[in-house]
Amino acid sequence: MVHVPIEKKSHFCLPVICCLLWVTSYSQSSYWQQKLNYTIDVSLDDNLHTLDGFMKLEYENHSPDTLHYIWFHIWPNAYKNDKTALSDQLLENGNTDFYFSEEDQKGYINRLDFKVNGITADIEDHPSHIDIIRLIPPQPFGAGKQSRHHYSFPCTIACHLLPLWT
Repeated sequence: MVHVPIEKKSHFCLPVICCLLWVTSYSQSSYWQQKLNYTIDVSLDDNLHTLDGFMKLEYENHSPDTLHYIWFHIWPNAYKNDKTALSDQLLENGNTDFYFSEEDQKGYINRLDFKVNGITADIEDHPSHIDIIRLIPPQPFGAGKQSRHHYSFPCTIACHLLPLWT
């Protein structure tokens, strides 16, 4: 067994620690953020409690990866029934109005039409949450690539929200 004096151990450890820190920082990818530009046009029919909307979205994939799908949160579907995360949260907060509301007081988007670069895209429901969908584009979004999306979304408004908008 070789005995190394204490002052030699610290000189040995410092280069090893510096080398490990350099390797760790080198292996981490640089920061990136997706870029979105959008325009939303919506018409309100306050007699029928419906919205008719259209959204144009320009999406630029700044990630280093090719994206084969994108998750979207479809907020109006959180008001579709009493089995959503929103309903659970309202109950946890002591608010039972939504839970006991009638069916005609609930809100939702009943159909979606997604087009990516002019081609209809597929959508899949999230396995657990009715207010989240997965958009599967006709072609994957390559790293650094831009795409144009067009969505139409007819929506029934949850009636208990209307006083907030008037």
